[in-house]
Amino acid sequence: MKPRLFISSTSEDLTEYRDEAIRAAYRMGFEVEAMEEFGPDRRAPADLCKERVEACDVLLGLYAHRYGFQPEGYGGKSMTELEYDWASDAGLDFQGFFVSEDVPWLPKHMDDGEQKERLQAFKAKMSGAHVLDTFESTENLRSKLFEHLQDVFASHAERLKAEDAEEGGARLAAASRALPSPPEPYVAHTYTLLQTAGVVGRAKELQILNDWVGSPSSDHYAARLLAVVAIGGMGKSALTWKWFQECAVEQMKPLAGRVWWSFYETDAGFRNFVASTLAYCLGMPVAEVMETIPVLEQETRLLRILDEEPHLVVLDGAERLLIAYSGMDFAHLADDELDARTANRVAGAMGLSEAQAEVMTSQHRLRTCIDPHVGNFLRRLTQVRSSRVLMTTRLFPSELQTDTGGARPGCEALMLTGLESEDAVALWREMGVSGEVEELQKLFATFDNYPLLVRALAGEVARYRPAPGNFTIWQQSNPDFDPYTLPIVQVKSHVLQHALTGLEDRQRDLLHTIAAFRSPATYDTLLGLFQRAGKEWSADDLDRELTGLEDRGLVGWSREQNSYDLHPIVRGVVWSGLGKDARHAVYGTLHTHFDAIPSGEDESGYLSLEEAAIDIEIFNSLVGLEEFGQASEYYFDRIHHRSTFSNMGVGYVKSGMMDSLFPNGYQYPPEGLDVFIYAQLSHCRQEESNFSESFNLWIHLMKRDSQFCGMNICNDYLAYWCQFLGFLKKSNNFLGKRLTIGVDALQGSILLKQLLVLGEYSRAKHFVEKQEEREAKIPERSGYERASTAAMRAELLLLEGDFEFARLNGMGVVCSEAAMELGELTTAVDELHQMLVEARANSWHEPELETRRALAEAYRREGNLAVARDVIDDFWDLANRGPYRLLLADMNNILAEVERDDGNMAAAITAAEEGYRQAWCDGPPYAYVRALRKSEALLDEFGAPYPEPPERDTSYDEIFARIPEPPADE
Repeated sequence: MKPRLFISSTSEDLTEYRDEAIRAAYRMGFEVEAMEEFGPDRRAPADLCKERVEACDVLLGLYAHRYGFQPEGYGGKSMTELEYDWASDAGLDFQGFFVSEDVPWLPKHMDDGEQKERLQAFKAKMSGAHVLDTFESTENLRSKLFEHLQDVFASHAERLKAEDAEEGGARLAAASRALPSPPEPYVAHTYTLLQTAGVVGRAKELQILNDWVGSPSSDHYAARLLAVVAIGGMGKSALTWKWFQECAVEQMKPLAGRVWWSFYETDAGFRNFVASTLAYCLGMPVAEVMETIPVLEQETRLLRILDEEPHLVVLDGAERLLIAYSGMDFAHLADDELDARTANRVAGAMGLSEAQAEVMTSQHRLRTCIDPHVGNFLRRLTQVRSSRVLMTTRLFPSELQTDTGGARPGCEALMLTGLESEDAVALWREMGVSGEVEELQKLFATFDNYPLLVRALAGEVARYRPAPGNFTIWQQSNPDFDPYTLPIVQVKSHVLQHALTGLEDRQRDLLHTIAAFRSPATYDTLLGLFQRAGKEWSADDLDRELTGLEDRGLVGWSREQNSYDLHPIVRGVVWSGLGKDARHAVYGTLHTHFDAIPSGEDESGYLSLEEAAIDIEIFNSLVGLEEFGQASEYYFDRIHHRSTFSNMGVGYVKSGMMDSLFPNGYQYPPEGLDVFIYAQLSHCRQEESNFSESFNLWIHLMKRDSQFCGMNICNDYLAYWCQFLGFLKKSNNFLGKRLTIGVDALQGSILLKQLLVLGEYSRAKHFVEKQEEREAKIPERSGYERASTAAMRAELLLLEGDFEFARLNGMGVVCSEAAMELGELTTAVDELHQMLVEARANSWHEPELETRRALAEAYRREGNLAVARDVIDDFWDLANRGPYRLLLADMNNILAEVERDDGNMAAAITAAEEGYRQAWCDGPPYAYVRALRKSEALLDEFGAPYPEPPERDTSYDEIFARIPEPPADE
């Protein structure tokens, strides 16, 4: 909980000073109460001010030569004097500043007569009770505020921390959970990268957004989800922020509520979005939603609310949900490079140019959501009836397009290009820079009126010391500035590099440091970092340099989080312009700073992403220093075993960290890298259903480490993955003779699965018996090993019809399937729902698919066909990622029965045919026998012929050819 500071002064005469005080107070960490930010309120001004003052910890008074507004009923006292009196009565800390008598002041802002006498008496009252200071300019005031208020902030912050500890954290928890009440807007993350007072231009695009929600005849009106797509720096977030803040409430009537959520923030994962938005809609604390409503139900309830009640939801920075931005280096990705990899030109299928259509069809995987459930949720958003969803993204998510490349029904894309030429000039003027209109339009045309470059270059010219704001003189002093003959890609870097030329050393140092962070850097972190590095920066120094970078349009500041970030385009150019030695120096500074900060030591449970932030920054700095061996050791010691991020919806963080350890690709590992990184990263890829990369990583591991090459466990894992993919012959080869010998629990489950899939039940029974004999001879076998053996027997007996044994001894889905066979459908459904929630919370793909398969069958048997269809519909995307061929075969057979039960015979035949093809695998005897027989039985029942067997899947042949031959059995 932050200390709260109320700013008291007259307004018209002290506007610039109030702005300076507000910024400085936020910079130091205060929560600020100032009349500029009160907004509309039904109460009288005096009543509102009294309430706000009494809720604060500190009153900051700024006084010049006006007494101020005198409300009725207070004996002629002004608001400023009333605020002082209320603060004194409430025991607030007081910090007061008078303007120096030597400062010239406009006569219209100076009282005389009775007002002057009241002001002098008020000043005398304050001077008699407090020691006050003076200020002479805005810069002088800022310096004095940093000098005086830092200690005030620290003392109140410490007091609040102690009070909160005494109350068991209740105050802090309540403050952190407080959300506004609808229809008051919920802005989870304020947009901070807008350097001018407002959005300049974009009238055409603003009208498109207005028509989207208000004009049934408009091109986009039918779309429930509208994606504003453009490369970074084009102004898509600024445009949507302006429309959200200023236009939406007038255009959407009635409006039950509106939400702004930015995925650019560290804590802004998809699951946090769902829980927080649902909490806002329900009027509940976020923590309560997370604790009392299961993950699946959270999504369902939120979709139901959006379907039934008119809300506006803005998803800013949605590209962060996509695979293209899943790595640790996303903060340093150059848009031009990413454009080439993902064809980021939008929506030719919607009537734009052929080149713009490429984003709808090219590099499909990079535009796919990291979490398949997110993609499924986005598709569902396109079908809500009452609400509207506005998305900004650099890449158009592939989940929002059809197989033929067009946008899905209920979704449209708006391609944002450069400004109109006159708007580009207006933006230039807004920054206080001169120049002939025709000359400026010619210049801006070289980079397609790209707004970020207009702002950045204007910021440089505006602060050109020999002639501030004079573009002509600046050009003459920079004869190498010549963007007119360069290709567009080079023009962007050329212009932005010149926009950085006037930076002073301190500003450049600060800019490089912020660029090294993967996420926004807080003020406290930057201050501590520069002070720890021996650079002797004061808080005032840091504020001054940050202000300079903000004024240039290079740095954005979030007041709520008191953090600082660079626009991705600026970050990319700044970082790419640094040499290797300079980067190492920055990373060295970061490592020294973070390594000196104690991180969490609680070994009793996993750390959250926030709690692991310091460890992640240390890891990132080691990678930046190219200390890959040390980084891999640090990963296992401090991160891998102490944290899990899957249940927060950001499980890709770990795989991104491990990816960063291979700057030259997996086949060229750096010196000293821990070989187990290959195994862990392969496991991550398998969890992400990216089996081709998982195989490749395991191949590199086997070739690098002779110990692994001699271990059957390698081949067991390869066999396990081949089973899901339907390569049953290859899986059989990997397992070899071990299908007939006793093994441990992990290997046993893989071996048993192979036998059951191939329909070799007698061999499976013999195998389980061998396991039981081996277990009887080894009394020290663990309880887990014994339970695993019993579970193997249960899985076998379930297929043989001994449902009682399977129910008592089975694990997970097997146990619930046995309950189904015993007629305990309600119990089975309840158990499977719990398993599904756990699998979803931890991003366990295989268990989720297994559970969905069983749950769909349970609902079918209950006769609840509509719910069964919902479970099946949510199955396909994830299952096809592998593809998980065995599970696809099972689910198609279940779908065939659902369609049959519902009287849809044509659809039933189609599903059974697909089940047959999926179960065929490598063809008998290497087919999924149980599913194949089920498909045949269904087709016989339907009077339909068997389809032609599918052609052999050759997609993994090249990978399999590179896998070392299985070792001889030991």
